[in-house]
Amino acid sequence: MATYTLIDFFTESTSSYINLNSIYTKVTQIFTASETYTITRLGLYLGASPYPANVSGGVYNVSNGIPDNLLTAFTITVSNFLSSSQLEYTVFDTPIELDSGTQYAIVLNWVSGTFRVGAGRFFDNDHYLGGEGLAYDSRIPEWVNPFGSGYLDLYFETYSSYSLTPTPSHESTGIVLFPTLSWTVS
Repeated sequence: MATYTLIDFFTESTSSYINLNSIYTKVTQIFTASETYTITRLGLYLGASPYPANVSGGVYNVSNGIPDNLLTAFTITVSNFLSSSQLEYTVFDTPIELDSGTQYAIVLNWVSGTFRVGAGRFFDNDHYLGGEGLAYDSRIPEWVNPFGSGYLDLYFETYSSYSLTPTPSHESTGIVLFPTLSWTVS
């Protein structure tokens, strides 16, 4: 049984949102890994029309401030309507190791319908210093701040996992073995 540990996140606000549609065909949150870990689970604040719907995405390397090479792909199921967006989770089929201090990008791709991605939009200062939220404008085409001004960060959570392994037992007797500590005092 896997247990998940929250590692990197921005959960300060979902006061704004970005709609993925035929204009903004992708959205990304660039983040900086706070430690070296294997990312196994992802949480995003999402809504869809129609729903339920599956959204495809991936975790990418970042080059020159934008997503570059795909490291792992995922699908996340959106179970609520646009106006009732909620936190949705996905577990990666292929977990990847992230290096401390390195920037990565979580990217979602538009397929059809409309998807809403929860975000925080701030005008006073940048509330998440590890990266930024961007949308891919298919009319230009390039990554942009879809609001044109202010600081934008998508609501996201990244997780690492570990397995709980049972206490070992003796092969032939089945008796549970307990670890033994010993030391020498001089």
